[in-house]
Amino acid sequence: MTKKEFLAEYSTRKLPRTSTVHNNTNTYSNIIQISHSLLDFGSWRKNKARGDFQNWVSKNGQYNSLIETVNENYLNKFGMHTFKPDIQKLVSFSFFLQFKFTLAKPFISRDDESFYITENPVKKDKVFKVPMMSPSGWKGNLRWSAGRDFVEELSCKLDEIFVKRLQLIRMFGNETEATNQHFNACISQKLFNKKGKNETKEIGKQFQQYLEEAIPAIKNVSGLQGWLYFYTTFFDKIDLEVINPHDRKKRTGTIPIYFEVVPINATGTFSLLWFPYDLVENSIARKQALKENWMVLKKALKNMFLIYGFSAKKTSGFGVIQDLISHKRFIIAGTSIDLQQTNEDSFINFLETVDWLIMEVADE
Repeated sequence: MTKKEFLAEYSTRKLPRTSTVHNNTNTYSNIIQISHSLLDFGSWRKNKARGDFQNWVSKNGQYNSLIETVNENYLNKFGMHTFKPDIQKLVSFSFFLQFKFTLAKPFISRDDESFYITENPVKKDKVFKVPMMSPSGWKGNLRWSAGRDFVEELSCKLDEIFVKRLQLIRMFGNETEATNQHFNACISQKLFNKKGKNETKEIGKQFQQYLEEAIPAIKNVSGLQGWLYFYTTFFDKIDLEVINPHDRKKRTGTIPIYFEVVPINATGTFSLLWFPYDLVENSIARKQALKENWMVLKKALKNMFLIYGFSAKKTSGFGVIQDLISHKRFIIAGTSIDLQQTNEDSFINFLETVDWLIMEVADE
């Protein structure tokens, strides 16, 4: 069925038979074709188009069949779900962590598709059009989780605060301006019991001096690469959620708002590489950094996956996972540690196992 023939079905008063429309196997193309043409449709045609869209993207719709086909023929075939670097070629004590998780709450994100039939599409891969979580998305969510833990655990000693803050920069790279100002204000509140401009500015100035002494190279570069590297996560399902805002006076629904989600029980694979690239010549410092960074990372991972979530609408509980995970992998470069387990186990137990292995290596 050509694009012209497909759109022609929406230009007549006669409703097309569902089976005729669904014979077009490229479901995503169907959605985009309708989306680009919505401006020319009357209200009756728009409702018809949205009805077909809901059928295609629903739990048992064609889009999930498309995702299943892509997973089977491409992502699984080329190892894109379980990709891992050749970590033994990296500097010793670098580590790679990977596991397969199942969503306990829906995952919501924002795609950058210009024309789409709904204003709330979930983020998809550019080529395969499969729902995904980008590496930058993982980094941002984990950094937010670690930053929240940092603020909650602020001590009354400035030196200790700066040491922990430096760890976050080592792991995630330069702070954004907003993050920098937020941390400065929180530290000022903790130490001086107020967030005055002068106090906040002084904290920022002192930390910048501390940072330049700890990492002299930062004076000559506009950005600092962190030690954590993330990988794309592809999900295996898509669905629609709906919210129906109510009129405050009439207490009745107004206009239902549909948005795409990755539903409960969908699965994905999380992969993380820790590579201290600027400590290549100092094995003792790498060991110490391994231990200290993992203590921060362990808590941030636990909170992100089980408490905060890694989705939009975190405060509503979206984007947390079930405690059971599978297909676990953990490798430390330059050692004999290469953990591979396909069985289901508690996420907390997996973190504890990794913690024990890291401490064994760091304390040798």
